[in-house]
Amino acid sequence: GWKALAEGLKINRALTSMDISGIIFKENNFEELAKMAEVNTTLLSVKIDWHSRSSRSSEHRKIIKQKLSDNAVLRSVTVPMLLSSSVFLQGSEIPVEMKEIIVGYL
Repeated sequence: GWKALAEGLKINRALTSMDISGIIFKENNFEELAKMAEVNTTLLSVKIDWHSRSSRSSEHRKIIKQKLSDNAVLRSVTVPMLLSSSVFLQGSEIPVEMKEIIVGYL
């Protein structure tokens, strides 16, 4: 169940926040969530109950929080800058339509 959910969230480009605070996590669930956070670029916030105090879950928590912070910068700074600035590839400016396609994959 949880692994399949985390795998689906890796490719989800619509979800920006989720509340999974009612779920009781096992150690490997934190690991799957951290793996998902490493790949997903649209998720900005996750509400979760961090009951585990193990060092591994602490590491995963840091990874998840850092990635969500990185996503916020990507969405609030990098994407708007890419769309509003001239970007060149091999001496030719990339058209707005192409930049929008690129942003769609971020």
